[in-house]
Amino acid sequence: MEQLFTHAVSLAVGLSLAASCGLRAFLPLFVLAIVSRLGPESLSLIQSESLQWLQSTPALIALGVAVVAEVTADKFPAVDHLLDLIQGPVRTIAGGLTCVAVVGHLPVWATALAAIVAG
Repeated sequence: MEQLFTHAVSLAVGLSLAASCGLRAFLPLFVLAIVSRLGPESLSLIQSESLQWLQSTPALIALGVAVVAEVTADKFPAVDHLLDLIQGPVRTIAGGLTCVAVVGHLPVWATALAAIVAG
């Protein structure tokens, strides 16, 4: 029963973070990576072995720069419109990636289904 609760919570967290990628594509990934890297070991949110690279220094720097660029671009209407056009597919990919990072410990079929729903 405890394992079922753990899976349900991780699925809820993954889908919630993925949903927030629809507003800001890189911010949820950046927050997820920061919390997983700087938080206690018991709070490591990135469960997928293949996505542990999100906690690396180069990934954190790239995500941080992307967040700053995304927030700054919102202040200029022409740049914001261009960014919205480009970020349609980016938001979908970021949502799926965020969800897979959190629910990566689930069976493959469940992880794939969650990524499809989240993306």
